[in-house]
Amino acid sequence: MLNKNSINEVNNSKIGEFTIPLYNSYCFSNIFGTIKNLFGLEDEKSLPKDTIKKGKECNKVIFFLVDAFGWKFYSKYKNKSKVLKLFEEKGIVSKLTAQFPSSTSGEITTALTNLDVNNHGIGDWYYYEPMVDDNITAFLFKSTFLKGNENLKNLGIKPEDFLPKESFFSELLDNGIKTIAYQNTNLNSSTYSKYMFRDANLKNFNSYEDLKEKLLEDLKRNNEKEYYYIYLPKIDSIGHEFGDTSKNFEEEVENFLIFLDSFYEEIKDSIENSVMLLSADHGQIESDLDDIIYLNLEIENIYKYLKRNKRGDIYSPCGYYRDVFLHVKEEYIDELKEILKKHLEGKALVFTIEECEKLNIFKNLTKKAKKRIGDIIILPLRNKCIWFYEEGMFSVNVKGVHGGLSKDEMEIPFLYIDV
Repeated sequence: MLNKNSINEVNNSKIGEFTIPLYNSYCFSNIFGTIKNLFGLEDEKSLPKDTIKKGKECNKVIFFLVDAFGWKFYSKYKNKSKVLKLFEEKGIVSKLTAQFPSSTSGEITTALTNLDVNNHGIGDWYYYEPMVDDNITAFLFKSTFLKGNENLKNLGIKPEDFLPKESFFSELLDNGIKTIAYQNTNLNSSTYSKYMFRDANLKNFNSYEDLKEKLLEDLKRNNEKEYYYIYLPKIDSIGHEFGDTSKNFEEEVENFLIFLDSFYEEIKDSIENSVMLLSADHGQIESDLDDIIYLNLEIENIYKYLKRNKRGDIYSPCGYYRDVFLHVKEEYIDELKEILKKHLEGKALVFTIEECEKLNIFKNLTKKAKKRIGDIIILPLRNKCIWFYEEGMFSVNVKGVHGGLSKDEMEIPFLYIDV
């Protein structure tokens, strides 16, 4: 079944060309309450009931989180996959919004904690962390301006010092539900993964075939209540490098669909009382690499408006190419906003964080999240990219991008089917 109500709700959640997150209904952040519902557990944050079959209580929930596989790509490729067509014929296909920013960092942190981005405040690849008093990348456990990944260890900082202490897997475990999680081998040794998956059985895989073999073995082992979380990042990484109209991107999506069809064929008659779900953290668009706007090269003396840390260094830009967050000295917020609006007219919209809350781009931000996000937010229009330039540190060099509020970045599928 195609969930037309979800499609209408998302299609109508607009400000100009921007899609506004539906935090209270059809939003990525509510998937995990719904997963609890599928196990017979209550949660105050869940998707609307029309996204799943009523009265269903499962022993196993299998959730594929496919990085960047937005609604645009689901619609384009669904007829190339038996199981994607089956989701619509025998299951339920809903359209959701991502949270804002439409970024992996924020959405994955939500998936692992059951906290929305307005609460945890890890919005995008770069954000200001008060604990470090610097711009950091949480996934890499890295201060942006120090060499090497995992360099926060050298500052004596532990993951529990600033990463959310809440754990979705712990919530499930407290109710007798174990989590088995699967990520590419190269992701699992990171400090972020080791800490955030501390209440799950985290497993490696090196290829789709390897993943299928391990998944099938685990699923057929027992009929106990278990949650299967599978994160697939390769479509996103190929899109970043080559763009979503490239042959490379098409081939990677087709490889994924071959795996998905093969996996479903193996499990459809061999496990009972189970549900398979599929969604994405965001979509992706192709950037205009011939027309990059570097704010520090175009706006004279922009650094004078920005806050500085205790060492005297400026708070460097946060977010990413499609969602630029600036930490601005309080006395300069209005002035810099007007300078940016004039300079970026027709190329981006500029808001204060308070304006973003009024527009429901954010909703009920915690004090912690506000400190991390900043004071002024720049949202590029169409496929524009805006950033700062610093040789060897900051530049725009990827074809596929996300983080902004365009429909292709914000609209994602949520697929449900009984197994």
